[in-house]
Amino acid sequence: MADPMDFGIVYTTNASPPLLRSATLTYDPAPATPANSPPTLVVSAPVTIATLSKGYAGATPGSGHGVLVTPGGAYFALSAPSNIHAITTSPTTKVVYSIVSLAAATPAPPSPVGSLRLDPGQTEAWALSRGSATGPAGSTRIAIVPMVNPPQPGLSYQVTGADPIVHDVCFVSGKVYYVAPGSGGGGGSVGVIDPVTFTTTRLISGLSAAAQPSDPSARCATLINDPLTGDLFLIGNDRVTQLSNTGTPGAPVLSVKSEKVLSSVVPGVSLRAGTLDGLGRLIALSSTGHVVLIDYAASGLVGQGSNAVTVAAFDGAANNIVPLSGAGALKTGEKVWDNGVFDQRNGQLSLSSPTTGESRTGDDFALDAGGVYRIDRLRATMFSNAARPKAKIELYEDCNGRPGSLIRSYDATVTPIGTAFTGFTLYDVSALTPNLYLDAGAGGRTFWIVPVGVGEAGGNEQWFFATSRMQDVLGAPGAFLAPGLGYGQWTSVASLPCGCTDFAFRVEGRRCETFTGNAQALQPTTPTRVGVPVLESALASSLRAADDLVVKPFSELLVCYLSAIVYTNCDPVLGDFDLYDEQCAFPTGEPIYSAPFSRVTDLGSTITYDGRTLKAYRVEAFDLAWVLPGGKSYAIGVGLMGSGSLNQRGLWAFADDCASPGCGVRLSEAAVRVPTAPAYPGGPLPPPTWTGVSNTAYSGGVKRDMALVVAGTRFSRGCADGSAGGGGQTPACIADIDGSGSVNVADLFLFLDAWFAGCP
Repeated sequence: MADPMDFGIVYTTNASPPLLRSATLTYDPAPATPANSPPTLVVSAPVTIATLSKGYAGATPGSGHGVLVTPGGAYFALSAPSNIHAITTSPTTKVVYSIVSLAAATPAPPSPVGSLRLDPGQTEAWALSRGSATGPAGSTRIAIVPMVNPPQPGLSYQVTGADPIVHDVCFVSGKVYYVAPGSGGGGGSVGVIDPVTFTTTRLISGLSAAAQPSDPSARCATLINDPLTGDLFLIGNDRVTQLSNTGTPGAPVLSVKSEKVLSSVVPGVSLRAGTLDGLGRLIALSSTGHVVLIDYAASGLVGQGSNAVTVAAFDGAANNIVPLSGAGALKTGEKVWDNGVFDQRNGQLSLSSPTTGESRTGDDFALDAGGVYRIDRLRATMFSNAARPKAKIELYEDCNGRPGSLIRSYDATVTPIGTAFTGFTLYDVSALTPNLYLDAGAGGRTFWIVPVGVGEAGGNEQWFFATSRMQDVLGAPGAFLAPGLGYGQWTSVASLPCGCTDFAFRVEGRRCETFTGNAQALQPTTPTRVGVPVLESALASSLRAADDLVVKPFSELLVCYLSAIVYTNCDPVLGDFDLYDEQCAFPTGEPIYSAPFSRVTDLGSTITYDGRTLKAYRVEAFDLAWVLPGGKSYAIGVGLMGSGSLNQRGLWAFADDCASPGCGVRLSEAAVRVPTAPAYPGGPLPPPTWTGVSNTAYSGGVKRDMALVVAGTRFSRGCADGSAGGGGQTPACIADIDGSGSVNVADLFLFLDAWFAGCP
């Protein structure tokens, strides 16, 4: 039986004043009782996070529009006519609220504003004014909003080209796609918009999902990239349209791949907004006061007749929704670890109080080796007598079977469960953890979750972490820390009155398999042989390095996470990852995909290189949605962007392959792109060429890999039935599998790979 899934959603309303609200959708794809019953969708009562009542210059906003989550965990929301709100929830101050008007942008965009989309670098968002083909005249202006709190209005740019009125955008592998309304009641269009000139190029038109609704101020459609299939999803009017790119990433050609019309499911349906969870579920809000969930995980096609489609009554004022996948998302995952429910036995003090001091109770969970885990939410069961309950959840590294270094503390929402224990109220304490990725490495890793009640000055609150599993301990028993009570070091609860026990908590997220796992930088033997220069600027434009990745035949790889170790004195650290086709162990052609760094982490160490002190950083990219066909080799490059200073240096670190002492290479050695000499003095410079790193002075003639982690999800592809995970096409099962023109032992090995992948 498939487990029920909880989707925590946050949305804005079209009331006056608008609200920022949250709710939980519980989807059960296979209810246990009664037998063979259809999937169910249950919606919790909505909870108001904030009232967007403050308008710029005293104006009262009329409705809520675009909304997203910033990398720091704050909500950014738009409301009419042109307000940007920043809302941060805190266990001590409840809601921190800031506002600015896009009317202060340079120059000012017209109102009302509509969509708000975070760019892949997660440093800026695009805020779109809402023009309409049937409403007020005038083309769209796009304000580029810095992701800082309090918000700033930024700069705005005029949209021109084939479609001057744009209602939504999404970012896919270096391209910005847009959706535009139709004119005169016709269908709308989808195309690409130049992020420098803001000129639109139409790729496909006549799309009913993108037709302008009767309300001229409403968005014609929501446009989303699906990480599962690599396709674009258009959600609007009475349908969902799935668009595939039959061209290349650099020169896209869009066509309708699948479509689902929902008028027979919800009479009078009008889809205001929607989102995808990245795992094959689509959630859409209708103006009729319904929420619709389409489960296309098995088929990969939104219009497939076998898909489960479930509907539930919902907030009729819901107007827009925080994404559940991609940049700016409130991601929803599956159970990564479940320590069980409260066993009604006991609890242990865990409270941060200005009156009684600091105490902590934690429990451990383990992540299996060979994966990178995107952690979406931490949940714990606690009980308390607090009149105004507030809590947070802390996450720690493991150190010798006890909590070690604090990774981060997260503000939590506190929801009564509805029952009591020894006179205390039971609570579900839940914390969202945006952009938290944990690499389990080659040996697996352990972490500690510590939920903490937050007391008030002069208060007498008590908070307890509830026990679970009736003293059947999974991993290590819980640990307790309370310096004011004589426990200055983390101590096993086995020596305390609650006894040797586990505690009730759950970790939700998603595991991505590690396909390349050279996460550690090689300890340099000489200061000059630590890595390859990859700084690109006006002074060094051809420097680049790449390492290889293989996707086995009859499968597809959905890349969800990349990380590398670099050394640089650049500040800030900017750069990107590139993906190339590979030919004979070397990259070939221009990059297929490119992704800017999503996060840069100072690792706290330095090296000396070329007489300069360089800091070590881990650079990461996530929310990629790169779908790689199998039976191919690829190369992944890393580049740092410099400002042109003569003093700047930037290196991609060599990897330390501890699993194979004395062996520095996993597949083929890393490649380095080097400039070539002109054919004759004064002649034009030929393009740079790739060579093995051992042919350069950077490694001292030694073959090396680069410090790189690639994690993703592999989809096996069928053989002759046309079904394919990840949206790929299915090859035929023929004797000459590799297409070489002859049948030989290579075909035999490929056949065996295909056999174990499910190809008969």
